[in-house]
Formats: sequence, C-alpha cells, structure tokens
Amino acid sequence: MDTSELRKAAARLESRVPLVGGAVRRAAARKLAEDSGPAAVPILAGALSSFDPQVVELAGAALRSLKSQPAIDALCGLWAKARDARLGDLVAQCGYVASQPLDVRVLSALKADRAGDVSGEASAVEVLLRALDDSDSDVAARVGAALRSLKSQPAIDALCEIATLHPDGPAAEIVRERDYQHSSVSRRCLQFLLTGQIERYLDLDFDLEYARAEYAAGDEDLRRRIGDLVRSSGDTRLVSIIRQTAISGGIDKKAGDLTEREGEVALDVYTRRERWEDVFWLLWSLPLKTAVNALDALAKAAWRPADERLAGLLEELLALRKAIGKLPEAPPAPDVALGPVVRAWIERGRSGGEFAGLEPAELRRRVREADPPEAVAALAAIAARGEASADDIEAARTHAHWPLRLACLALYEVAPEFALSDAPVAGEGGGLWVQQLAPSLLHSSLFGHKAVGLSLEQVEALDAALGAAKDSPRKACGRLLAALGAHMFDAEIGTPGEMVVRISDTEIGRPE
Repeated sequence: MDTSELRKAAARLESRVPLVGGAVRRAAARKLAEDSGPAAVPILAGALSSFDPQVVELAGAALRSLKSQPAIDALCGLWAKARDARLGDLVAQCGYVASQPLDVRVLSALKADRAGDVSGEASAVEVLLRALDDSDSDVAARVGAALRSLKSQPAIDALCEIATLHPDGPAAEIVRERDYQHSSVSRRCLQFLLTGQIERYLDLDFDLEYARAEYAAGDEDLRRRIGDLVRSSGDTRLVSIIRQTAISGGIDKKAGDLTEREGEVALDVYTRRERWEDVFWLLWSLPLKTAVNALDALAKAAWRPADERLAGLLEELLALRKAIGKLPEAPPAPDVALGPVVRAWIERGRSGGEFAGLEPAELRRRVREADPPEAVAALAAIAARGEASADDIEAARTHAHWPLRLACLALYEVAPEFALSDAPVAGEGGGLWVQQLAPSLLHSSLFGHKAVGLSLEQVEALDAALGAAKDSPRKACGRLLAALGAHMFDAEIGTPGEMVVRISDTEIGRPE
C-alpha cells in the first residue's frame, strides 16, 4: 500500500461507527496484514491496543508472520525503543533478530535467545556489555552467558581491549574469569599488565619490550594509566617501562641490529597503528619469516609507496610472497649437535690468536689441505674477517671431511650456494650426521636471515644460485631475500638497513 492508503487504514482501525464500524476496522486490519511491510508494522503494533478483540487478533497474527527483514527490523526497533511487553513477546516467540542498527540487532538477538548470531562480531561486544544492566530480565540473563562463551577471536580481542581500558569493569572481570587473551602479543602484555596480572605479564614480556613500545606509542591517557599502575604496584621490576623512555628518550638502534623479538614488537605496533610506510621500511631489517608477515599486512591494507620505484619493488615482493604460499615448516630438530670439540675448533679460529697474522691465501690453503682441527679453525678465521668468497664456501661445503661441512653450516648464516638445497654434499664418514643436521640448519639460516645481513657478494651469489633452482616455495623465499638485498645496494635509493629504530617509542628515522 502507498502512504495515503496506509493512513486511511490506520484511521479506519479507530472507527466507532455503529453497526458498520466493526466491519470497517477488521477490513482495515486484514489489509494491513496482507501488506505487512515496514510501514505497516507500527500501525499493526498500535492495533494490539485496540478495543476490538478481533482487530487485536488480526494484528497479532500479522506481526507473528513477518517475512521481510525490513519489517522485522521495524518491529524490533519499536520494541527496543518502547520496551512494550507484547512486542517483546513477539520478538522472543518468533525469533526475530534485526539486521540493523547494531544496538537493536544485539538486543533483539538476546531477547530471541539467539545471542550466537551476534556474539562473534567484534563490533557487538560493547553493546553486549551495556546490556548486562538491561531492564529486560531475558536480555540481562542471557548476555552474561554470551560474553562468557565467546569463540570468535576478534570478539575476544574487542572484549580484552575494553578490559584493558576499564580494568575495574565487568569486561575485565569476565576476561579474568574466562582467561580470554588478546591475539596480539603486544596488546596481551598490556592486558595482563593493566588488569593486575603482573606475574603473567612478566612471564610474557620479561624484558619489558612490549610495554615500553605501548607506553611510548600510546596517548596521554594510556601513559597515565601505566604510570599510575607502576607507581601503585610498588614493583621495581616495572619501573623501566616509564623511566627508560622518560630519562633516556629511548633506545636507538640501527634497524639491522634489531633482535627478532624487537622486530616483531615494532611490526606489531606499527601494524595496529596503520603506519604502513614504517612497516615497509622494516622489510629489510626483519627475518624473512617476519618480513612475510609484514608483506601480508601491507597487502591487506592495500598500501603502496608514493615513489614509483618503491611501489614497483613492493609489487615484486608481493608477487613473491604469493608464490611462497604457506611458509615451509622447520624440519624436526635432530638429536645431535655440533658438539664441544667442533665448537672449540671454531672458537680457536674466531678468537684471532695464531691465525690473526696469516694471509688469506694461507688460511685458504689450510682449509683445503690441513687436518680437520686446523682446517675448521682456518675456515672460522676467514669467516670472522668477513672475507669468505663463494669458492671458500664451496670448498668447505664439499670438503672430504664432514667436520668442515658442519662448520660451514654453522659459520655462514647464509651460504647462498646451497640455501635452496635440502642438504650439502654428504660424502663419507660423518655424512649421515651432516644430512641430519643440514635441513634444520639451512632452514634456520634462510628463514631467520635479514636482507641487511647480506653482502653484495652474497646477493650476487644467491641470485646466481636461484637461477638454476627449480620453482618452489623455498626458491620464492630466496628470491624475496635477493630482491630486498639487490635493492639495498642501489645507490639512488640508499641503504634501508641504516635507518634508526627507537625501541621504546618505535620511531623510525631514515637517512636523507
């Protein structure tokens, strides 16, 4: 019906004309019931109060038979605003749940005993919390159960954020009772800290790295709340959260010197705060496995650098990321290690001493011709000087004695010539030991390495090795490292590895 017809039908519902009045009212009620659109719903709801029992019956039957979602939305909205018991009974009996707006959707789902329809939505959590004090006993009774049985991690994260913001409120009580934990390590640390679970927080962030990052990156309210907690707790272990930033202004580090955990902290904070340019510049300074997570975040955000060359590089990296697919899992750690004997040989060469004055040619001769103890020490001396060539690595990799092959794996964090192989040449003797150790060591080398750790020679050697390799996720990982490394040595762009990361306030400064 159009608007004019609706008005006429509404007027006829009030007709009190003798004899014919009843017929007019009931005909109007039937007409409205046939329409049962969103515009008719308020009129039918009003008809539930009619003095004519037959009109009440017709209106009730129509409201119990709503088919369109807009009509259901209209009924739920009327109930949520007026809290009319008759409308509430209709919502409950018919299982009506509004599609919008959010607060009506949540309230109607609770009234209809369909809390599961909304409890998985992060946006619904705040409305659910407000409903804990709702005047409707059905709503109030069901919302507590809904909040205590969350399965969706986004919803749990939303509840944890509110608990962190209001540690004395009902959200914090539920979070502690159900042991809900934020999916972000950084925010989980803050959750534990501000909800009074200090020992759990320290177990997770003993060095206080996450709390310092959150403190410095937060607004004045967050800083005040953390400062108040540190002071009121009297726990001296927590003092450096605020003192380190306040006094020293932060810990300045070259991005290339970041530990793996520090890199994860910076990435986590930057991603949450949507500082995509900073995420992009971290790519060179993150281990490959973390850099892949950074690329996933950039892809999800659909962010692109303004500079065309950098935008082209990012497109190349995203294509390689797609080729990687799921990162290969690390092979099971073997039950053997290098052992104290081989480690002592390596340390002998690293420490300088008798090898400090030897020429590179002599060191290389010893690697090829000396007995294993002397050869391993000479190889370690070459590595300590940073003078290893592709030939040196190949000589150690294919050496007749297995201790040299193991030392090669231990000394060269990225040995490009076999970065894509599952094992180096085994040979005789300790070949089985090498084969057992190689996959785990090589995986750690490739996936734990940073582009800033590559020398120009390594980038070139890795690029050459990749050219002969078959397509695989491992090859795509190598290509990603090679692309970042090659770009790093482009004089026109500069060296991203020289950028400075401030660990406490996670401010990145790039060289001009």
